[in-house]
Amino acid sequence: ARQFEPPPPPRSAPSLQYNEEPPPQEPAMPAWDEPRQGFGVTQNVNPSVPGFRSQGRKSELKVRMSDSHWESLRFSPGDDLEMHGQQFVSRCALKSAFLPGVVARLKQMAAIQQDYACVDIVDLI
Repeated sequence: ARQFEPPPPPRSAPSLQYNEEPPPQEPAMPAWDEPRQGFGVTQNVNPSVPGFRSQGRKSELKVRMSDSHWESLRFSPGDDLEMHGQQFVSRCALKSAFLPGVVARLKQMAAIQQDYACVDIVDLI
């Protein structure tokens, strides 16, 4: 009869320290549907200047058209968002069913003064 040998104990790297929090890991890139942090046209703007939010500020909506293809739509506060939406739908040869979703996303970004957002095209239907 064969004798049973238990498996060896689990191994760990010598530098692994127990009872300590692991060091926080910064993601290499933000998730594609989350706004970028620390980037954008207002990055180097002095917020103490009156009206800095509305003068020269551009927002950008990036739309993921396929796995490796993105389209950008840039706009400023006060722009005609319906017109921007129509131009985007036309430029990208999208069906008109996408227009309400594009415009709604632009209006949402304008309302919360969001400089940058990414969205998948299927989320705009």
